[in-house]
Amino acid sequence: MKTNHLVIFIAVLLMVISCSNNRTTTPPSAILNLNISTLEVGPAGGIIFYDKGYVSDGWRYLEAAPSDSEFTAQWGSWGHEVAETQLSVGSGRRNTELIVERLTQLEETDKAAQISHDLSINGFNDWFLPSRDELNLMFQNRYIVGGFSSGWYMSSSHGTATDAWVQNFTNGMQGINSKNFIYRVRAIRAF
Repeated sequence: MKTNHLVIFIAVLLMVISCSNNRTTTPPSAILNLNISTLEVGPAGGIIFYDKGYVSDGWRYLEAAPSDSEFTAQWGSWGHEVAETQLSVGSGRRNTELIVERLTQLEETDKAAQISHDLSINGFNDWFLPSRDELNLMFQNRYIVGGFSSGWYMSSSHGTATDAWVQNFTNGMQGINSKNFIYRVRAIRAF
């Protein structure tokens, strides 16, 4: 009788191990061996300020660029719509691509999305202008991410033909303001 219980126990144990190894949501191989938590230094030398808990759309973590890479710039495209940008976490990369495409059509240069898109930091060149909600996550973790100035930071979220979403890093206030004003920019990357 003891042999039967042992056989059943081993069979159940093997089934549990087998089921746990057959997950359908396996992260990309580049992330499999990383042991990362938020608010640690990321692969590009910035601080990881968001972990969505799983990999989807090719990313799990958001990393803020190192503070010495901050710059100031205009949003650009004043008087012109930039269709389809979004506010949500996970939309900054696509927003940046849309803005860069529109600025190219308008023959504008040296604007925030273009500069962010062209950044190369510590061998990583996948930076982008954060969406409104991604910028807010950085604000919420500003003391740990570090290096922020007081005043307004720019997002990649379009407001109107003349305005874009910005956030005040002194008090957290968000709003839309002129695309012609010069704001601080801290690029981010997703991986």
